[in-house]
Amino acid sequence: MADADIEIEESDLSAIVADEIRLAQTFDQSKRTLALEYMRGEMRDLPSRVNGSSQTDRTVADAVAWTLPGVVRTFTASDQMVEFEATQEGGERGAEEASEYTNYGFFRENDGYRILYNATYDSLLMGNGAAASYWCPEETETKLFRDKTEEELAYLMSEEGWQGMGQMPESGKPRFMLIDDPVTGEPVEVGVPTFTVRLQMVTERGHIKDLTLKPENLLLNSSATTIDGARFVGYLHDDKTRSDLLAMADEYGWDKSVIEELPSFTRADRTMVADARRSGSYMINDTSPVKSGDLIDLYECYVRVDRDGDGQAELLQVWYAGNSGQGEVLSEDDWEDDVPFTDIPCYPIPHRWEAESLFDRTADIQRVKTALLRQMLDNTYAVGMPMREVEEGSVLNPDILINPKFGGLIWKKKTTAPIVRHETPFIADKLMLGLEYMDQMVTKRTGISRTTMALDPEALQNQTATAAQQNHDAAVSQTELIARNMAELGWTRFFAKRRNIAKKYVKQPVKIPSKNGDPGEDGKPSGYRTVQPEAWTDDMACTINVGLGTGSRDRDMAMLNTILQGQVGMAAQLKEAGMASKAIEFIPRIRKTAVRLAESSGLKNPEEYYPEISEDEVKALQQQAAQPRPDPALALEQAKGAVAEKLKQVDAQVSLQEANIKAQGDVAKNRAELEADLATKEADRQNALALQMQQQQFDREQADADRAFEAWKIEQSNTMERERMANAATIAASKPEPATKPAGARK
Repeated sequence: MADADIEIEESDLSAIVADEIRLAQTFDQSKRTLALEYMRGEMRDLPSRVNGSSQTDRTVADAVAWTLPGVVRTFTASDQMVEFEATQEGGERGAEEASEYTNYGFFRENDGYRILYNATYDSLLMGNGAAASYWCPEETETKLFRDKTEEELAYLMSEEGWQGMGQMPESGKPRFMLIDDPVTGEPVEVGVPTFTVRLQMVTERGHIKDLTLKPENLLLNSSATTIDGARFVGYLHDDKTRSDLLAMADEYGWDKSVIEELPSFTRADRTMVADARRSGSYMINDTSPVKSGDLIDLYECYVRVDRDGDGQAELLQVWYAGNSGQGEVLSEDDWEDDVPFTDIPCYPIPHRWEAESLFDRTADIQRVKTALLRQMLDNTYAVGMPMREVEEGSVLNPDILINPKFGGLIWKKKTTAPIVRHETPFIADKLMLGLEYMDQMVTKRTGISRTTMALDPEALQNQTATAAQQNHDAAVSQTELIARNMAELGWTRFFAKRRNIAKKYVKQPVKIPSKNGDPGEDGKPSGYRTVQPEAWTDDMACTINVGLGTGSRDRDMAMLNTILQGQVGMAAQLKEAGMASKAIEFIPRIRKTAVRLAESSGLKNPEEYYPEISEDEVKALQQQAAQPRPDPALALEQAKGAVAEKLKQVDAQVSLQEANIKAQGDVAKNRAELEADLATKEADRQNALALQMQQQQFDREQADADRAFEAWKIEQSNTMERERMANAATIAASKPEPATKPAGARK
């Protein structure tokens, strides 16, 4: 097809697309097929010698295996792979929202790591990886509800989330229920009206779908240099069956009768397509026993043609199904968005779309090394098991010559010629030198060497530390170059397209997890941020975080420490020079460097160690620093006057305090003397009272003693009187009675 725009009809479009597909499918598919074979160690272009070694070298696989980790680490060292920056005033918040929304959507809502890994793998092996982003509209479920009451419909819509579809409900069969009559109290059967209505529920909200594409299925016209500027871009969805196409027909508006009539075919018809090599077999037969399982090629095409004859090419999206030349256009529509496909190049070639890969740089070396390796093994086998010259019929057990064994005996006839060994010169050591030379070529082309792969001690012998570091840095620079190519020429465009999709299709605010989320009711960050993609500006700059991560962590941290010291030093110099506003501008940059330093140490949440500094806070500091300052001389005089006045006030206060202290001293002295007198008098009174109390106590004790003594005396007197009387009675009783005298006689 010529590049000139032409007016087309619907019948012509099918032929145009079929022709573009046919030409694009032959676009260096053989190289991609060969790359997959070399990666697995299959070398059909270098068949082994009959009865010789079939061993193959794996230089391509080694190059990919040792480059892949460094590149992937470059992009995943930070949890913010992509950052958007505002290019005009007022767009800072939108850029921050776009960064968080894009990183969260890519790595959390989609399988971002696998997409990144697969695209990087394909890029290293085939030169161009491929990824795509699509907008998937919300998915709904429709259901017909029959004979539902108003209360039941209200419950379905308020509690279960069903929504009306704008159709008036139809009356259903009335439902009879028993209720109590408010007058008689008796149960009465009452008819309740019901409705039949169709409701729908959102089962999955609209979202952006990211995926990795097979590079061999990405088709461009042969003269294209970029996807966005190509005349024709297509992608072969080779996993679709007839049943899948019928399921997609309602969404895309395809004619199901056309899909039913599409011819079926087997995968054996496409043996030259590189995808057949991914499974490791040369022939793929995936024929289904049923018609619905027939595999049918589905091409998603974006073609630029003059559709209406106005001389301007329009971009059309065309869905084409079936074999090239036997397919049908299922639909075609004007396409106003970006082409969803993005290529991730390894080593871009100027003025060409197809980039160079590690396979391109090492395939010839793998062929040479395979040949040398086979010859080395064959030579070793020949030296160990040489050919022998034997006279016919001289050996009685010839099998021992064909299958030798340790300790075996060769039985020979008498008078026959001896067995002669045909010695083969040993050249395996020389072939090893050739293999080492080819390894040096690999190092020159890719930077991969023994020192960078495993730090082989033998490879480091007789090398200074500087030489070893230079070799390491040279290898790291190769990996950094690949990462920079992928970032600047691939992922930047991919994420820019993704941002455009979000801005166009996400109409409602979206809440996503965020470390610096919106403030909650308590004023603290809530952990979630509400983003509005529709309000983002169109001129954001997209940046991929690369440049670190491919070398050692010590190297990265040393580099960042040097940058940090330089930033701090420059900010201090600007402040001393009177440029405080410029010095304050370094504060966010210093924090950013500190965060990157924490990232390079392996921390996944470096923001937790350094507080966020908002732009408003920086502006407030700059405004404060920009306030006019007084003249130093005038300020000094004012300061001197203020000091003198302050000294006078201090002297007056000191004099007043001395007077107060003296007066307070006199009052304290008088008070002390008065208190002493009162204390003395009180002590005397207390002493007198104590003496009086002691005297009274003594008097009471004396009186008690006197009374006790008097009582004792009386008791003793009574006792003595009783004893006297008793004694007298005793004496009287002991005397004899006198003789009786006459009355009147003298004594």
